[in-house]
Amino acid sequence: MGKRRGRQRARQPNDRSIIEMENEKFEKYYKAQQILPEEEWDAFMQALRRPLPSTFRIAGNRQMKGVLSEAIKNTFVPELEAGSFEGEPLPVPRPITWYPEGLAWHLDVARKELRRSPEYKRFHSFLVYETENGNISRQEGVSMIPPLFLDVQPHHNVIDLCAAPGSKTAQLLEAMDPPTGILIANDTDHKRAHLLVHQTTRLPSPGLMVTNLDASIYPSLKIKDKGLRFDRILADVPCGGDGTIRKNIGIWKKWSPMEGNGLHSLQIRILMRAMRMLKADTSEAKSRIVYSTCSLNPVENEAVIAAALNCVPGFELVDVSDTIPDLVRRPGLTNWRPSVNRDVDLSHASYEDYCASLERSGATTSLVEEDVDAEGVVEKDDGKTVKRPFRNRMKKTHWPPENSKELGLEKCLRIYPHLQDTGGFFVAVLQRKSRPEVKQKSEGKRVAEEETEETEETGSAEATGEPALKKARLAEDFEDKSGTATPIVNEVLTVNGGEPIAETGGLFKEDPYTFVRPDDPGLSACLEKLNLSETFPRSNIFVRNPEGTPNRSLYLVNDTVKSLMESTDYTKIRLVSAGVKIFGRSELGMGKQGSANKENPRIQFRVLSEGLLALLPYLNQEDLITGDPKTLKMLLENYYPLCSSFEEPFKSVLEKQNIGSFIGRFTAGNYGNTILNHDLFLPLWRSEVSASLMIDKKAKSALSMRLFGEDITVVGRELAAKQAAITKPVPESQEPDEDTMSDNENDKNVEENNEKVD
Repeated sequence: MGKRRGRQRARQPNDRSIIEMENEKFEKYYKAQQILPEEEWDAFMQALRRPLPSTFRIAGNRQMKGVLSEAIKNTFVPELEAGSFEGEPLPVPRPITWYPEGLAWHLDVARKELRRSPEYKRFHSFLVYETENGNISRQEGVSMIPPLFLDVQPHHNVIDLCAAPGSKTAQLLEAMDPPTGILIANDTDHKRAHLLVHQTTRLPSPGLMVTNLDASIYPSLKIKDKGLRFDRILADVPCGGDGTIRKNIGIWKKWSPMEGNGLHSLQIRILMRAMRMLKADTSEAKSRIVYSTCSLNPVENEAVIAAALNCVPGFELVDVSDTIPDLVRRPGLTNWRPSVNRDVDLSHASYEDYCASLERSGATTSLVEEDVDAEGVVEKDDGKTVKRPFRNRMKKTHWPPENSKELGLEKCLRIYPHLQDTGGFFVAVLQRKSRPEVKQKSEGKRVAEEETEETEETGSAEATGEPALKKARLAEDFEDKSGTATPIVNEVLTVNGGEPIAETGGLFKEDPYTFVRPDDPGLSACLEKLNLSETFPRSNIFVRNPEGTPNRSLYLVNDTVKSLMESTDYTKIRLVSAGVKIFGRSELGMGKQGSANKENPRIQFRVLSEGLLALLPYLNQEDLITGDPKTLKMLLENYYPLCSSFEEPFKSVLEKQNIGSFIGRFTAGNYGNTILNHDLFLPLWRSEVSASLMIDKKAKSALSMRLFGEDITVVGRELAAKQAAITKPVPESQEPDEDTMSDNENDKNVEENNEKVD
């Protein structure tokens, strides 16, 4: 939820049994905007009142996508097709037709019913386990659209300006895998930025950075004194969120057109900043921006696009009508009329007409241009505070500009719930206009023009009714109904005891990022034990301490991220996280080899499951210990099975292994009741007398469900015993849902299975 300064807004009721799904102002406002033909209106309203179906997307690497797709098609769909409820067939999952490769699914069952229905128990458990491990994203269908239009490639430099909670960021990471470019995931709220870190650990990437800045004033970045511009920018901006009304039914009770009016200026500033940050086109490639909201309000959508296009020259909307052809959409609006108050007053045809009405009522036109806060308070030069009406926040850009029909606003996409049983959404794709040139500009001249453009803020004040990129005051308060908007806190803070920083969600207290010397003894010993190839980028490993000493965790980034980190003060961009954690220090028990941690640094660090994929290309396959599903089953059923309890040949190979971390490969094949479609690589630990599978408990449960059809882990067996004794529904709080996470939810750290080994 968004926050007002100093207090939290009360959570809105979301119970269909107590909320009347009617709002005269909502209908009056949107009928007046003519967002739909009259003959579609009833179908539109009926769709808004129906529960949103369950949707999810298969995520992760390509191998895992294939495994999960086959599991759904060949296991769960037939199971559900064979079932029934009260004599009626059960709804079964079906692919979302417009999503590529059939990797997104739709189920005509509301989330609560899916969770509580015994007929869906096994399928629901599958979804929960795989979601916890990042292999499935329980994501609203329309939320999947913006990354598809961004068309991201592995070599691109990408920034997601308003990224939390991270479902779209995860899509971008998947498109970039393996990344040679960079993806910056940014959020203005400190807690939500850390939530981003947690979410992206499900799909770790050496090309990822997470920052905590106000997107509307995101600083210019440089790599080795050369300006960094972005090939792709996603601006999924804070919005009123009435497109989520099927999920957040409290909107029916409290909807107001002023929600969108209040966010309008912030949305323009974010989009304008994105336009300034976009890389200049080359003869080989064109850069692009995707602007999106989960709002139906043209003031937050077409009005923002029009204002930005008129303010920042050289940009145009892209016609994407041939892209994702199975996605049913409606064109953007070229005409609309904002409400100037909560009573849906649509009587003013233009900004000038509105100003004239204020003058007739005794207010002066100048008051309209004054900057006011959420309560209509104006700070005067003499220090006095004057209370002005809420309506004075109206700007000229709330109305259509005179050239609205020339801007190509019909190229925007409007997604309505009745078209394909989704939520409401808005998407616009922008790029630089093609400029004919006699010859290709030199790199130096192009960079110089970009830097000149960066400083050209003329016209920004006219476009937004505020000083350009104003830092002292952010947008008005708003409420995050969609779970995707970024809460704003109006504060000026300091960092490192005195450095002023832009408005954010809290003091910046992150540990520094220091790259480890490639010849560091601890690092060398760790890498030598794994026998990594010479091509492994050991100079790209960093730690989170000022000395650069590998005391606890080691992180890996790609070359682009390293160059940016070395060229930028991490406090300037409020860097919260970077790269992927690949090694973690392990504490040995105090047996006869208990002092080995000090005497033999080679066994101080273990391979972490989240970093394993980044290490695989550099591993010598002959150094891996090979096992089969029977071996894996024993590792899942027990925390620390004895080395002597395994069958040959795994037993002999394991007993010859030195104490410490190693990688197990469980080879693909048909093993009777268990089929492995591809080789499975997992981190293991060998202690004096036992071995352990070093992945967290939830990952073990998901793996068990996937391979054996049930949770055979210690935790799974204990849970099954409890459920057999006491039958009760799973609490909502235990079910992950990225689209509805609030900013006051505690960030839960996923701890690896790092108990002391004997």
